[in-house]
Amino acid sequence: MQLQNMDAPIISVITVCYNVASTIEKTMLSVLNQTYKNLEYIIIDGNSTDGTVDIIKKYAERLTFWISEPDKGIYDAMNKGIVKATGKFLIFMNAGDQFLNEKVLSKCLPYFLQEIDVISGIGYLSGQKWIPAKATDLSVAFFLKRSLNHQATFINRKLFQDNLYRTDLKIVGDSVFFFQALIMDNASYVDIPIEIALCEKPGLSGQEKKAFAELEASIKGMLPDRMVSDVDFLINYYNQIGRASCRER
Repeated sequence: MQLQNMDAPIISVITVCYNVASTIEKTMLSVLNQTYKNLEYIIIDGNSTDGTVDIIKKYAERLTFWISEPDKGIYDAMNKGIVKATGKFLIFMNAGDQFLNEKVLSKCLPYFLQEIDVISGIGYLSGQKWIPAKATDLSVAFFLKRSLNHQATFINRKLFQDNLYRTDLKIVGDSVFFFQALIMDNASYVDIPIEIALCEKPGLSGQEKKAFAELEASIKGMLPDRMVSDVDFLINYYNQIGRASCRER
């Protein structure tokens, strides 16, 4: 693979998909058309039956690895991609999502050259701009309210050496991973002023009540017992603010 810069590290882009024939090609082309040449592209398909695999095969020669087989859910599929990745940083661009333009990865090169664990940029979710958190914002309270935009965040592969995504979770595995890395393990983090991704409207993660219940239980399970009541306090505090805000309107 031709290098654009002798020092440019490999970036692994991973797409997981299932029966997405109507959207997979735009996602693939947004990756394959990047001007950053030192990248590897991995696709993990969940045994699609709607023509998705035929589209993947069209570009097979330009892919580093792809497979189509049954999996145990989205986080199991993402873990399969992680195991195959060799890049310094990994980013997940799932079916329907796409890089904002073909120069995104090239613009990020100065950050790829640094020893950082998590790099988060700007994303657009259903047309709304998602600004990455500042390092000083990252806290238990932050992750109870929101998370990082997965499609606009690069993760150093070394973070996955001890922790893959939890396959027992169905909706918030990415948020729980970020919580583990950034709060529990104090991983290094930087927010960058670069627009990274256009994201498809939320799927499972858009099921707010189920997602929050899964997140709350996961965070409580990760914290020391003496801090569990702090989670309840924060939840009640923000619920009260929300109710007061509604009344003021």
